[in-house]
Amino acid sequence: MQERTPEAYRAALLRLQRETQRLETLAQSLILTTRDDAAIAVNPVDIGVAAEHAAEHMQPLASARGIALTCGVATGIDVVGDADMLERAIVVLIDNALRFARKRVDVTVDATGDVATIVVRDDGPGFSDAARDAATQRFWRDDPARSGSGTGLGLAIARSIAERHRGTLALDNATVGTGAVVTLTLPAAAAATV
Repeated sequence: MQERTPEAYRAALLRLQRETQRLETLAQSLILTTRDDAAIAVNPVDIGVAAEHAAEHMQPLASARGIALTCGVATGIDVVGDADMLERAIVVLIDNALRFARKRVDVTVDATGDVATIVVRDDGPGFSDAARDAATQRFWRDDPARSGSGTGLGLAIARSIAERHRGTLALDNATVGTGAVVTLTLPAAAAATV
């Protein structure tokens, strides 16, 4: 209602754009978490390749934040499910780690017997006791001083995807040093029936 400089208009439009993107992400996340009853694709997925793609997708954000993102994965480890959903779960885990990491985030994929394991580690402050118990619940947020910005849906989405693929998501802290350790465990293709 009052006249502003072109710079002030640009700043206002940028704020509106960021808020619109945030709301769009929130809406997409809500849709994803409510699709528990929808059928998922049942195809062999090389989980190592999915992790590599997720890390490549997140590399620009890691670089912008000055965080080293490494991805040491074994390929040829197949699980059964939806490749896009599994990659999204790994992206969520990496994104969460990048929010709290000080200098590095490491992604590893390995298999033992009939179980594939994806581990995302960061060197941040780690999970509070409350977060380890509740962070995979929809809209749960830790103390604002610890949790930063976010919707409280990321880890809930990752857990939902894991469960839809007959897997689990576990949150813990590093046993040596500092940081959070998030482990996504999925049945290997030979043992999986989604």
